[in-house]
Amino acid sequence: MIRTYQIYLNGDCNLRCKYCYEHNKNRGVNNRISVLSFVKAIIKEVTNSGNSEPFKDVVIDFIGGEPFLHVSLLREAIELIISECVKHKIVSLPEFTISTNGTLFDQEDVRDFIETYGRYLTIGISIDGTKECHDKNRIDVKGQGSWDKAIEGWKYLQKHVCINKLQVKATFNHDNIMQYAESVIALIRLGFRHISANTVYEEQWTMEDSVIIYDQLMFISRYMQKHNLMDKVIFDHINRKGMDFKSLSIGATRDKNHCGSCEYMRALGFDNKIYGCHRFACADLHPIGYLDTENDEIVITNNAFIEEVCHHHDDNPEECKNCAFLTICGTCAALPYELGITPKEWFSKKPQCGFTNAVGWAICHTMIDLGMANTE
Repeated sequence: MIRTYQIYLNGDCNLRCKYCYEHNKNRGVNNRISVLSFVKAIIKEVTNSGNSEPFKDVVIDFIGGEPFLHVSLLREAIELIISECVKHKIVSLPEFTISTNGTLFDQEDVRDFIETYGRYLTIGISIDGTKECHDKNRIDVKGQGSWDKAIEGWKYLQKHVCINKLQVKATFNHDNIMQYAESVIALIRLGFRHISANTVYEEQWTMEDSVIIYDQLMFISRYMQKHNLMDKVIFDHINRKGMDFKSLSIGATRDKNHCGSCEYMRALGFDNKIYGCHRFACADLHPIGYLDTENDEIVITNNAFIEEVCHHHDDNPEECKNCAFLTICGTCAALPYELGITPKEWFSKKPQCGFTNAVGWAICHTMIDLGMANTE
């Protein structure tokens, strides 16, 4: 069964982040009838699955642009899901996730939504650590930094959303990678308990970069150890499963892709098109089907492309297939198609190799620090 349903709610945004992969900021909001029909189609799919808990481990993900620019539609969609669950006597709701830049929580309609439905939400807020680091890239339409507004938003969210359902998403490119450790530690000090700090997929991360990134990661690791935070803060690139290092898959083989695009995801794009994930949708590339709004059904018409994407892992170079860190190597299914090259050509460049190796070795050396690794 599909685990993540993504709704490309809108393409417009009040920021102009320099590294953003969503290049078309003029698309406005998705069609209301389409969004609500997609919600009904999701309900229909999960209720027909035969599971006693149809929404267990199912995520409904609202993505922009900036989704809170259109909070009325966001609200209507969530209210419809809740009412449909009541109608079908579904006790447990799906997980609602929303990605936001955090700058609109001073608006009355946004606050009313959060204060009404905050208990149901998992929110990822984009803050790149320190003000200096953040404001290098996350600028508004006038070229001004957005850190102050994002921090105001973070302080507000802490009052209305469960802390365990608040995550921070930091992004780094070569312009701010030297501030990686400083920024992650700043996020810890701001009170975040689940931190994701990724490098952009569009840039090449070499083995020379890995030396810099490894030092940054180990600085964070030892900060967390020194302050007894390893079981209190989840930092995805050191202790993504908390203190459960034994369940990490380093050294194992991988027979599927890093992400679930096409296989575990369905995304509603504009014009009633269905895509394998949000990134395909916002680039309007390779729709895999369409939304039948008359019958509220997701119709898949391009199984050949789904099969192609689901076997991207076969296109890895042989050296990569034998790499001990393959299972933690991040890839983006849509990016090669955006660049107009084949996945095999893209993987041959090993674009994330430097970052992946830095993360892998930092995890291994953290385990040694903690006495959890056999060093013989």
